[in-house]
Amino acid sequence: KDYLQSEFSLENYLFWTRIDLYERNYEKLDTKAARAAAWDIYSTFVSETSIMQVNLSYDTYAVTFEPFKFGRDALVPTQRLFTEAKDEIWMLMETDSFARFRSTAAFGDLAGEEAGGRSSFTT
Repeated sequence: KDYLQSEFSLENYLFWTRIDLYERNYEKLDTKAARAAAWDIYSTFVSETSIMQVNLSYDTYAVTFEPFKFGRDALVPTQRLFTEAKDEIWMLMETDSFARFRSTAAFGDLAGEEAGGRSSFTT
């Protein structure tokens, strides 16, 4: 998390974790709560006016934006509402941010601490 913040990529991590939490807790939410949670994720990370907007491809943005285009009250939330965007951000973090993180001293320290010096991290 600290590394992503230093890389100005913290919004990707926060977006991914918020969607993961939304998906894991979706079954426990009533429609009103699910709508509020989905709208909050959208307005925080996807909306063009978001202060933490994640960088999605045009196609992923279009798919993600579609359910929100008629406003909050018209939104029909589903558990997989953000799946495409979540997957795209994961790939971005894995191939961009994590790839750079693996070459840092902090990663070496974490890898050395893992399992008493035996690392389960792949490089």
